[in-house]
Amino acid sequence: VIDDLPTASFHRILQGPDSSLWALGGSKPVRLGRDGRWHRVGRSLNLPDGDVKDLFFDSQGTLWIAQTPDLYYLPAGGTHVVRSKLRIGTAPSFAQTTSGKLWLTDLSAHPPHGRLIELRSTTARRLPLNFPADQNHLFASSDGSLWVSPAAEGLERLRFQENPAELGAASSASGAFSIDRFGTQQG
Repeated sequence: VIDDLPTASFHRILQGPDSSLWALGGSKPVRLGRDGRWHRVGRSLNLPDGDVKDLFFDSQGTLWIAQTPDLYYLPAGGTHVVRSKLRIGTAPSFAQTTSGKLWLTDLSAHPPHGRLIELRSTTARRLPLNFPADQNHLFASSDGSLWVSPAAEGLERLRFQENPAELGAASSASGAFSIDRFGTQQG
């Protein structure tokens, strides 16, 4: 029933570990209830009023909620969100690799560039990367690579290496990685 929804346009639809359906329309998350109707979930989870930018369920069943400048998470089986210590920028996007690492990309205001952050429960590590873009999208492929699509800038693939000596790649606290850039020149 469309009258239950906060908007008619949605940019994120996902399924929870309990097979529940969640959606993000405009900036308000909703959940399909057992009664067949959509219900706003912000207040029921103790999520402060604000514009939610993205939602993501990780492989452990935790719901991550990006509400700039705050990052919240709802542990599997939990009833109330917890605010992370991490402050985030605009245009956040989540992805999780097959190894279980959870990543977030967002836009920092000073200077304006995209950041890639590895989330670890309530702490985070930033990779020393800056994506010049006005919006980032993030995707984790089955080989463990992360793909970032900075708007109007092509695609970038980050490949993480088990053995850094084999690569001549950059290294960080999150491990060794290499970056492949694909633009119109590369086809």
